[in-house]
Amino acid sequence: MEQDITKLLEQLAVKLGTTVEFLWGILVKQQYIDSIVNFFIVIIFSIVSIICYKKLMPKILEFNCKKGMYDDVSKRTCWLIVYWAFQGILFIVILILLIVGIQLLLNPEYYALKEILQVIK
Repeated sequence: MEQDITKLLEQLAVKLGTTVEFLWGILVKQQYIDSIVNFFIVIIFSIVSIICYKKLMPKILEFNCKKGMYDDVSKRTCWLIVYWAFQGILFIVILILLIVGIQLLLNPEYYALKEILQVIK
């Protein structure tokens, strides 16, 4: 397996007109870049989540909930379910991106090697 990886890296280096060491360094740096991109996406999604909360929650809670106004109560309940489902999905995506970003940041060599192995298969 190690010979396959070395051979693949050498072939890529020859095609790109560079050395294996330089190519390996680029692959490791790419893992850091992927990690930073994940963190930026997490920040953007977090901002979207906060804006949705500040803009939509007051409007959802505005529905008239007087006694006998079942339509408005049903609308409010429906919108609350949709809103919290959206926030839950957004939270799961943020959590996954954050975990992957931390893994890429802490062990970029492993993920560079994993990327090479995916090319071999």
